[in-house]
Amino acid sequence: MNKNKDVEKIVFAAILTSMALVIKIMFFYIPLPTVIKNVDIFIIFIVFSGILLGPMFGGFVGIAVDLIYLLVVGGDWGFFTLAHFSAGFIPGVFFLFLKYDWKKLIIVLLITLSVYFTITLYALYFYYGWVINVETVSIRLPRYFVTFIISLFAIHFLVTDARLQTFAIYKHFNKKNGKTIA
Repeated sequence: MNKNKDVEKIVFAAILTSMALVIKIMFFYIPLPTVIKNVDIFIIFIVFSGILLGPMFGGFVGIAVDLIYLLVVGGDWGFFTLAHFSAGFIPGVFFLFLKYDWKKLIIVLLITLSVYFTITLYALYFYYGWVINVETVSIRLPRYFVTFIISLFAIHFLVTDARLQTFAIYKHFNKKNGKTIA
């Protein structure tokens, strides 16, 4: 029984990894026609994996998304891999000990995205220098705000939608949060 549960988690983590990877590549190459340029929508699936599967699976989904992305487009960005790991690990740790709630999601998402965006800004500083980092902050702040708003509603929908609750992977999550789904 425990082996089946682990297989379910691995398969679900692989599905979330592939969804995040497709969206990351799609939104990277199809920029928005605004100052924001593109939005980190892929982070939704990394945070969701941390909430639903726990901190280690969430962190590994983040690492897998970044490493596979680097295999596809190339490059060497170690700090961004750390940022992706934190995007799955931090919400996993919080919701390992807390019951899911809309207000708690707002706080956890603010903390997670703050750490994620701080690491990415530091990576830009490390790789490109202070001048480029200062110039990009004013462009990246609206992008981060849009990412937060979209992520908040999307993750809440993924966690609470009744149609998704029937999947076997939700059983442990629903039991911990006191929900019973037929």
